[in-house]
Amino acid sequence: MFSVRKATKYRNAFEILELLLNHSVSRSEISEITGLTRTTVGNVVKTFIDLGFVEEKRGKRKNVPGAGRKPIPLEIIPSSLYAIGVGVLRHQAIGCLIDAKGKLLLYEMSPVFEKKNAEEVIKNITHVIDNLLEKANKESLKVKTIGLGIPGPLDPIKGMVLKPPKFSNFENIPLVQLLYDKYGIDVWIENDADMAALGEKRYGGGRTINNLIYIHISEGVGAGIIVDNHLYRGKIGYAGEVGHILLERNGNFVYFEDAYGMDVVIEKAKSEINGNISKLQDITERVKKGDKKAEELIKEIAKDFGLLILSLVHTLGIPDVFIGGKYQLLGDIFIEEIREIVKKYGIFGTKIKIQYSHLGDMAIPLGAASHAVVMYLKKLIIMKEYKTSPKRIFSILY
Repeated sequence: MFSVRKATKYRNAFEILELLLNHSVSRSEISEITGLTRTTVGNVVKTFIDLGFVEEKRGKRKNVPGAGRKPIPLEIIPSSLYAIGVGVLRHQAIGCLIDAKGKLLLYEMSPVFEKKNAEEVIKNITHVIDNLLEKANKESLKVKTIGLGIPGPLDPIKGMVLKPPKFSNFENIPLVQLLYDKYGIDVWIENDADMAALGEKRYGGGRTINNLIYIHISEGVGAGIIVDNHLYRGKIGYAGEVGHILLERNGNFVYFEDAYGMDVVIEKAKSEINGNISKLQDITERVKKGDKKAEELIKEIAKDFGLLILSLVHTLGIPDVFIGGKYQLLGDIFIEEIREIVKKYGIFGTKIKIQYSHLGDMAIPLGAASHAVVMYLKKLIIMKEYKTSPKRIFSILY
């Protein structure tokens, strides 16, 4: 049986791991920041060093006023592992390779695909992974883990893609097992909006922000939520599924993403503005040429997104919001209209800051790669002293 003592032990280790992944700190600084005893910190750090992913940087000893010996900084060893992250969009897969400290080394994109059957999607995912592995091998970079951000709902513990909306032929797929069988590398899957939020937090505009909301918009609509520097999943794991908020249209209820997903908006623009419109860029191009109908359509969409965002801000109390995905292509008119709605009806005034993602489509693969590093290292920590089944490991990790 997994005891309270062991749970506390791993919780402490994970807290120190997260700290070291983001900072160069000494044992005494870790103790001060976390409130853990120096003995506890020392034991955890020894485990990390024994596992080969943390090192002392004696040449970087820190001057601390009033201290005797200068504290020795600890750092993650960048070359201790390399991770691949893949963002699975509904028409393309985008991947990247990072080291253990999160440095971006390579990126790769699949061709755009039209068919959404499982074989085609998996073919493009493996295309990206294969190319990244080939390039990594040429540089003698050992890839030990793979993370994927995929439209939900998912079961990350079982490694299953369940039934993503508007991805109808890519469902009930044991993706983790398929990729593990092919590559023999640990694989982790998570919701695309959650991974985009992690990517923005670690690499983009959220680096100095402890709490943020990331709205990811493509054919679907989802939100990733960061609370106190950690991804917030909720009790049942589906926090942020804002695309399934209900709207009333002509006496019927529809999901938010069925009213405002990219595919729906393009079809609406075709019927109301011009039949030649095939992508969001076509709408913004018409706005630039003075098309008032195109401008009004963008503003109409933005108003309901503004209300959605304002409801999230009022509910969660998080004032920093990033908008990512394809709707960034709608430009200034879209985000300015959202800001106007929030300013007019919000109770937090100027404290609310809404901006586009600084990373664009790279937010998902970067977040997925970063997540894979964390999960792989946590698994190492657990397995060092607690020999158990994969199912039990997942119960600890999640």
